[in-house]
Amino acid sequence: MEIDFASERHSRRGAIDFFLSPLSETDSRVLVNNLLEIEALPESLRKLILAKAEGNPFFVEEVIRMLIDRGGITRQDNKWTVTREINNIEIPDTLQGVLTARIDRLPEEAKRTLQIAAVIGRKFQVRVLEKVLEQQGL
Repeated sequence: MEIDFASERHSRRGAIDFFLSPLSETDSRVLVNNLLEIEALPESLRKLILAKAEGNPFFVEEVIRMLIDRGGITRQDNKWTVTREINNIEIPDTLQGVLTARIDRLPEEAKRTLQIAAVIGRKFQVRVLEKVLEQQGL
């Protein structure tokens, strides 16, 4: 992973933004292996995840969480194993698609809380969300 210091940007309050280069295919493969510690992951699925992630480690992590949520990967005897269901799981093309798919599987109350938080804004204090939820009777 490379940090592009040439394009660093100073923001408010003395913080510095760094723009990171995407992971290489090798680094992405290592990330998948480290997150799952599973060699039984079909090579075709591994390649699909890597191709869609385009070096974005957050995308890789969210796809793996989605596969776990949907039962395509399960933990048995202290190790990760692939189930037959993995062949029926469609992986969205974008990070937004992966996150939307995961959010859609949440209980209604959790989805409603996320919707309210999104309306409040990108940054807010937790007590603001708590107050709005309280007013909504949630």
